[in-house]
Order: sequence, then structure tokens, then C-alpha cells
Amino acid sequence: MYIAYYKKSAFGVGITEDKALEKAKENLSQLGHREMERAFLKLRTAPLSETAHAALEGKETVLFSLIQGIFELS
Repeated sequence: MYIAYYKKSAFGVGITEDKALEKAKENLSQLGHREMERAFLKLRTAPLSETAHAALEGKETVLFSLIQGIFELS
């Protein structure tokens, strides 16, 4: 699994980086077009551990840390 994020906020999760970015774009589409494009350009992707993904699926707010390039639970 992958996560699309900016700073401390997750905007999309997907089985591939592209799917995570698609979901993020879908979530960002609630902004105006110009703001969405600006935000989308700043997104980054990283792998998401299975444990972190399971926690994210079960809760609305989850604290993560980027550890050796993979998002893990804090």
C-alpha cells in the first residue's frame, strides 16, 4: 500500500503510488481547480506498512512516522 501525503496530512491511500495519487486528487477536488492543482503538485508518496494501513482503516485519526522511507504507526 502507498500513501499520498503533504507535510503532516494524508490525502489518499492506494495499492500503487498512482492509485494513492488518484484518490488524493479525488479528495482534493473539493477545493477550487487552481487550489487543487497547486496542492496536487506538492504531494509526495511513500509506502505504508500493513500495520499502519490497518490502523488507518479502523480510525479517522492516526499518527504516523516516516521511518526509513516507510510510514509506520507512531
